[in-house]
Amino acid sequence: MRTKKWSTLLAAVIAMTGLSSSITLAADYTTGLTGAYRADNKLVKGDGSSVKKSGNSTIYDFGGRDQSFSVKNSDAISFSASGMSFIVNNIGANESQGTITLRSQNTIPNGLGNASGLNIGSGNTTINSNLVVETSADYLTDGIQVGGNGTLTINGSVKMRKDDADNPWGVVTNNVHGNYGPGGYVTNDALEYTGARWQPTGLYVSESRGHMVVNGDVDIAVRGTAVITNTYNGAGDVTPDELSSISLLGDHTKIITPFQEEAFVEGFGKFIEPYYSLASYGGTVNVNVKDQVAQNGKVEIVGNVISMKRSSGTYTPDVYQDGRINIGLTTGDSYWKGLIDNAHLAQTSTREKDSCNRSK
Repeated sequence: MRTKKWSTLLAAVIAMTGLSSSITLAADYTTGLTGAYRADNKLVKGDGSSVKKSGNSTIYDFGGRDQSFSVKNSDAISFSASGMSFIVNNIGANESQGTITLRSQNTIPNGLGNASGLNIGSGNTTINSNLVVETSADYLTDGIQVGGNGTLTINGSVKMRKDDADNPWGVVTNNVHGNYGPGGYVTNDALEYTGARWQPTGLYVSESRGHMVVNGDVDIAVRGTAVITNTYNGAGDVTPDELSSISLLGDHTKIITPFQEEAFVEGFGKFIEPYYSLASYGGTVNVNVKDQVAQNGKVEIVGNVISMKRSSGTYTPDVYQDGRINIGLTTGDSYWKGLIDNAHLAQTSTREKDSCNRSK
């Protein structure tokens, strides 16, 4: 469904100012894209956009116009088809790049899934557009997710940040522990769980493998884990670092998560939330690093990082593989402020705590 809530206002402005009526208005949809050619084409064609089939490819063309998809209890965009390609073009006649805003909200208490801005499964997806993503849910949400051994390439900027200095988080949940532990719905198991594995995430590759590349600028603020490869099961002879990957290769990468947030729950007491800017539980996270070579982009990271290491053997299909995180700090104004987390603050030296506190 498409809404025209701005059309009347803009038409009045055009009439009063004498601007050309050929100005193209941005579209705001309350139904998401699913990868189904006929349904998606019917949804967008009224705004001059199009969806076409060409062999094994489904091609979307938004003509460089700003678009928004604001949905509830579903993913804003969800593409998945083995052996297929999905291409989203949003380039204008003068080569200008439009922006697609993706908003997803899961309003179901204790509801699982259906709260991603962009959800990519099997197949190959290429996005030639800038993206703005905001998602929220009761306990589980991802800004951009890849699974099913699919691939996603974004040739544009990615923003997951609200323009509010006091509350910038673009991806949020009501309970960051997967509804386990203090304050959660689950009352018969893991009553003291305060871990990070069920946190809201910005960029996420799941246990079913996948690869994500962002060639544009990245600006992410997440009250959870900002960037994560979560491919914790082995896959035959595939080395652990090649199981999955997220590579951020733009000119400017900015990632902000809380460093040390103290929480309190009645009947449980105080505890420190273990948020992470970067996390790898199998696979590789690259920030300003391509093919193991540092690039020349500016990097700003605030938040802790964690890379899992199995104690023995990483080639069996067992839980937890070796993770890898590569960060290239190659410019004078690049920085990372946080801790390398092996066992959280309890095992962090006083010197490291003091150093990080001074750098905040």
